Amino acid sequence: MNLKLLLYPLLVLLGGCCYGILATIVKLAYEKGYTFSDVVMSQYFSGWIFLGILCAVIAIVGRRRDARSSVKLSRRIPILLITGAVTCSVCLFYYLSLESLPASVAIVLLFQFTWIGVLLDCLIEWKLPSKSSIVAVLILLAGTVLASGIIGNAISFTIVGVCAGLLSALCYAVFIFLSGRVEPQMHPVNRSFWIVTCALFVLLCVFSPEYFTSGLVVSDIWVYGAALGLFGACLPVLFYAVGAPKISTGTATILGSAELPVAIITSVVVLHEAVSWVQWAGVLCIFAGIAYPHLRSAKQ
Repeated sequence: MNLKLLLYPLLVLLGGCCYGILATIVKLAYEKGYTFSDVVMSQYFSGWIFLGILCAVIAIVGRRRDARSSVKLSRRIPILLITGAVTCSVCLFYYLSLESLPASVAIVLLFQFTWIGVLLDCLIEWKLPSKSSIVAVLILLAGTVLASGIIGNAISFTIVGVCAGLLSALCYAVFIFLSGRVEPQMHPVNRSFWIVTCALFVLLCVFSPEYFTSGLVVSDIWVYGAALGLFGACLPVLFYAVGAPKISTGTATILGSAELPVAIITSVVVLHEAVSWVQWAGVLCIFAGIAYPHLRSAKQ
């Protein structure tokens, strides 16, 4: 079996796992008194630094080879800017939904990206989804409801929170889609750097223009910012840039569902949060949904 065929799905899976670590780091930052805007800006600024260092190292050792170096960067800026805006919008809408909705509801809304991604793939490729993809999405949605802890709890909703949660799901699905199609001929590290650069630019212009002048950038938040930047803006963007172009959007969204199980496991290990047996059943259900299409194709 060609190992490269396994490598690309594995990278997308690891990208989803990286996003799962973020929730615990954000909670630790909130406990220290940092705000939502502080966390998001530090995440993308640190990720930009990490990717910039990678780009410099690759350039120094002479390994960076852009397959279409004749194409000027100015031509690529608009689509990279759109991709960067979509990338940071996932965090913005998700964290906005958390301000007015319980975390269990917000995560369920975010995970609607599974079927949105499959639907997006169908519309773009103009074909019906495979039976294995449909079954996998149904298993994932059932596992999400169980793992979120929403069952048996009184839930309060707000229109703003629900809309923000659904928009975060849409942006996540679009981000995965764009990761597989935006400038695939560019070096993955180079492409990831410019995507995060555009995301940081959008955040500075629209969301927090006073970030560098307020002195926050040199405060103790750099500890959390470095971790968030590595696992939230550097590694997953890079992993998706390498793996997503080689697989379908539907498959990528299914693999990205690893975020929720990793988030639960990390919160148990680091924050010592209590998790019910129903939530653990949901975790196993999500893992089963991720594995199902691949096991079925291997059997065939």
